[in-house]
Amino acid sequence: LEDVIYLEKNLQKLLIYTSSRQVQMYCKMEDIKPYLDDRFLFCHRSYSFNMDKVVSLRDQTIFLEKHNTVTLGRETFRKAKRIYEGYIEKKGEQEYIL
Repeated sequence: LEDVIYLEKNLQKLLIYTSSRQVQMYCKMEDIKPYLDDRFLFCHRSYSFNMDKVVSLRDQTIFLEKHNTVTLGRETFRKAKRIYEGYIEKKGEQEYIL
């Protein structure tokens, strides 16, 4: 999971983008959800992002490590940004406690 940058559902395939390669498998996004932890943001039915791999969010686009970008619709982007900001805030609090 550490290497996963994001997942993309494309027709019947699930594309998994990692730091070193892209993996394709035939399954639904729902099938893989139980194996992912709270780092993964499900803001859209076709995408899931590892929030630890997000570089920035702006102009309805999520910029990820390894020059990966995903453009979202306005409402989906707002939702993703809100969830991401909450994750970063929570993560910051946990690091402060440690």
